[in-house]
Amino acid sequence: MDLNIINNQVINELKIIDNKVQITLNVESDAASRTIIAKNRAIQAELLAISKASEASTSAVNASVSEVAAKESELIAVTKANEANTSEINSKASELIAVEKASEASTSAIEAKASELIAVTKGSESVASAIEAKSSETISVAKAAESVLSASNASVSEVNSKASETLAVSKASEATASAVAANESKIQTDLTFSNTQSLLGNFFNPEIYALNVRGMLESANFEIKLRHVQQEIDTLDYNPDLLMIPSARKDGKLYSVLPADGTGDFTVSRNGTKTVMGKNGLLVTVPANTPALEFNPDGTFKGVLVEPASTNLFIINEDFNNGYWFKSNSSIQHILKQSPFGSTFLVSKLIPNEGVTSARVFKSMPLIANTDYNFSVFVKRAGYDTVSIWFNGSSAQLDIGFKGSTYIADLTTGETNDANLKIVPFNNNWYRISITIKVLASFNCQCVFSANLKNSTSVNNVLGDGVSGIYIWGAQLEIGSVATSYIPTTTATVTRPADIITKNNVLELISKTEGSFYLETYMKLYNNLISGTILYVGDGSVNNRIILLRATTGVKDIVLIATGPTGITVIRNNINVSEGKYKFCVVYNNQLIKLFINGIKISESLSRGSFIGNNIIKLGSRENDTEGLNDHIKTFAISKQALTDAQAITLTTL
Repeated sequence: MDLNIINNQVINELKIIDNKVQITLNVESDAASRTIIAKNRAIQAELLAISKASEASTSAVNASVSEVAAKESELIAVTKANEANTSEINSKASELIAVEKASEASTSAIEAKASELIAVTKGSESVASAIEAKSSETISVAKAAESVLSASNASVSEVNSKASETLAVSKASEATASAVAANESKIQTDLTFSNTQSLLGNFFNPEIYALNVRGMLESANFEIKLRHVQQEIDTLDYNPDLLMIPSARKDGKLYSVLPADGTGDFTVSRNGTKTVMGKNGLLVTVPANTPALEFNPDGTFKGVLVEPASTNLFIINEDFNNGYWFKSNSSIQHILKQSPFGSTFLVSKLIPNEGVTSARVFKSMPLIANTDYNFSVFVKRAGYDTVSIWFNGSSAQLDIGFKGSTYIADLTTGETNDANLKIVPFNNNWYRISITIKVLASFNCQCVFSANLKNSTSVNNVLGDGVSGIYIWGAQLEIGSVATSYIPTTTATVTRPADIITKNNVLELISKTEGSFYLETYMKLYNNLISGTILYVGDGSVNNRIILLRATTGVKDIVLIATGPTGITVIRNNINVSEGKYKFCVVYNNQLIKLFINGIKISESLSRGSFIGNNIIKLGSRENDTEGLNDHIKTFAISKQALTDAQAITLTTL
C-alpha cells in the first residue's frame, strides 16, 4: 500500500498482522495528529470492511466446497444405482435368452433390445466416471457437475425406459408362445371334432349330425344318446318342418332336431331348481331354467316333465326326529343310509316300541274344504315289509284316503292293495307312496304313516320289537290330486315354480292354409282342478288360438279348442284319461280341423280360420303361462302339410 507523507507526518512503522494493516505514525503536532488519527481510523474501517469481505468470500468458498462434496455423494449414489440397474439389465438379458428359446420369432427383437441396453449401460458408467473426476474442482466445476448430474439422470431414465421396453418384448414373446401353443391345441381339438363329426355323418341323418354340432359348440348336455333320437325319427316315418325330441338341453334351452339351423329350439323358464328321476333310477336335481328330462326306473326315457307351480306345505320334510312330527308308540333314530338321491346321509328310522300293536308318526295340518290334497312320502323297509299311509279323518270330512280304508304298500314287491295308493320304485329299494283326498269340510287333519304287518287287512297294525321299523324320508303335502316332483324343505314351505316352454316367431314354420301338429306324451291319472294345457298355438291372445288340454269337469277327457275370426270349435273324445302313453295329431286346412288320438280319428269340425297370425307355441301351458300340464312330453312336431287321415292314424297308433 502506498502512503503519502503529509505535514511532517512520518511513518514510523507498518505491519500486517492477521491480514490487517497496522501503521505506527510519529505525530509532530496536535492538529496534524488529529488529522492523521482520522485518516488512520478511515483506513482501519476500510481495512475492516475488506477483512469482512474476505471472510465472507472464504465462507462462500467453504460452502461451495461442501456443495461439491454433496454432489459427489449424490453422484456416487447414482453410480451405485446405475450398477444395480446394470445387474437388473443382465438379469433381464438372461430371462430374454430363455424366452428366446421359446419363441424364435422374437429372437431378433430381443437381441436388438439387449444391445441397446448394453450400450446405454456403458454410457451410464462413463458418465459416472466423468462426474467423479470433476468432483475436486472449484465452484465453477461444481456447476458443471450439476449439468453432468442432469445428463446422468436422463441416462438412468433412458435405462429404465429400455428395461421396460425389454420387459414388454419379453411378455409379448411369452404371449406369442402361449398363442402358438393354444393354436396348436385348437388345431388338434378341431381335428378331433372334425373326425368325430365325419364319423357321425356316416351313421346318422344330417339333422342328427347338425344337432350334435350345435350341442357341442354350445356346451349342451346330451341326456339321450343320438342313436335313440335316430330311432325315434325312423319310427315316425314322417318329415316335419319342426321336430323336437328332448335329447340335448342347457340353461334356458330345449333343443329341436329340426330345423337343423336351430331356429326351432325352445326357450325354457323355471325360476328355481327341480327334482326328477334320472337315468340311474335315483333322484337328480335339475338347475333353474333347464328342461327336466325324466326317466323310468328301468332307465327308459319318459319325456320332458312339464308341471305347474306347487308348494310343499310341510316345513320340515326329511328329518322326523323333532317336535314338528308327532310320534305315537314309536321312536325315531337317525341312521346313515343312502337316500333316494343315492348319497349317504342321516335318514329317519321309525321304530315301534317293544310290545305295541299300534305305532305311527303324523303331522296335523289345516285343510280347506272342497280342495284336493296329495300326501306322499319316501319309505324303505327296515325290518317291516309293509307300510300304511292315510289321512286321519272321517267320511264326513274326507272323500277317500281316510283311516277306514286300507291303504297298504308292499315294500318287497312294490304292490299296493288299492288303486288310490300310488307307488313309484327307486333303484336303491326306496319307494315313493302317495294318496289323494278331497276335503269336504275344512278341519285339521292328521297326515299319518306307519309300519305295518305283512298281509294285514288294516292300517296301523304292528307288533313292535323295539328294533325293527321302516325308513322314512321326504314327506310332501300339496294341493292337487297327484304327487308332483319332490320339493325339499327345512324350515319353511317351499314352492317349485312352473315350467314354461315357449317357441316364439314361428310364422315361417306354420302354414296359414294347412298343416299338422303331432305330440307324444305320457299322461298321469289325476283329478285336475284346472285345465292341464298340453299344447297352445296362437298369437298371444284368446281370440286366435288352438288349445289341446285335459278337461276339469264332467268327463276328464281330452279337449281341442280352436278359436278364430269366425267363432269357436270344440272337439272332445269323451273318454276319461287313464295313465299311460298318448299320441295326438291335429290336422287343419282352410275348411276343417281334425283330432286324432292313439290311432283313432276323434272328430272333425270347421277350422274357424285359427291359423292366421299364429306366432307362439307353448308346450304345457296357455298364452298367459297358466293352467300348466302335469305330465311328460316326449315328441312334438309341426308340418306345413295336412296329413291324410290314414297318415294321421298311422302316426298316432301306439
